[in-house]
Amino acid sequence: MVKKNSYRDLKSKYDDYIIIQKAGCFYDIRGEGAKLLSKKFGYKLFLDKSSENKIGVPVSQIQKILDYIKQNNYKYVLTEHYEIIKKKIMEFQ
Repeated sequence: MVKKNSYRDLKSKYDDYIIIQKAGCFYDIRGEGAKLLSKKFGYKLFLDKSSENKIGVPVSQIQKILDYIKQNNYKYVLTEHYEIIKKKIMEFQ
């Protein structure tokens, strides 16, 4: 069973979105979004349990990530404690 708004659930609903999930004092970003943002901001990529690329962004630095995502009109879903906080529906350019 997939927990509502877990990463797997969100990935199946919003496949082409950057999924940002709060995990304690970090935000987790996985997959293609992690690759894109690691290159832009210099975060170290690592593999998570499901063999997907992942970065951890400190809470104090998430706003600059969100600003970049918004400026470039990427689609994203932001969650906290498995609840969707914000969803931006824009086409990738």
